[in-house]
Amino acid sequence: MSCLISAALHDYEHPGVNQVFLINMNDSMAVRHNDMSVLENHHLAASFQLMTNDPSCNWAIKMNQADFKRTRHVIIETVLMTDMSKHFVELSQINTRMADDDFSPCETKDKELFIKFMFHMADISNPTK
Repeated sequence: MSCLISAALHDYEHPGVNQVFLINMNDSMAVRHNDMSVLENHHLAASFQLMTNDPSCNWAIKMNQADFKRTRHVIIETVLMTDMSKHFVELSQINTRMADDDFSPCETKDKELFIKFMFHMADISNPTK
């Protein structure tokens, strides 16, 4: 469920320009997010704000606190993973982890890393347009 929600909101309110442009223009969105993963942080913040302000958009209204916290964590991590300025760091991280003898895609830590990277790969086609 978390990945489906991430996919739906990962470009919410996209302004049609890239992060570098926003930073160079000293745009309020870049300032608000301290020039770090500007678009991704905006997509997340705006989506969660919409969800909490409009009960008809609040898919988590009946979730218990622990489930919501876990779901929100996965959504945040997967959407932040779409920041292409961090591509090579992320690629190195997954390659290093998968080369470790104790890598296990069934373990929570490795499963989460794998899911985040799969989400990154699904979004990678955008810069190639």
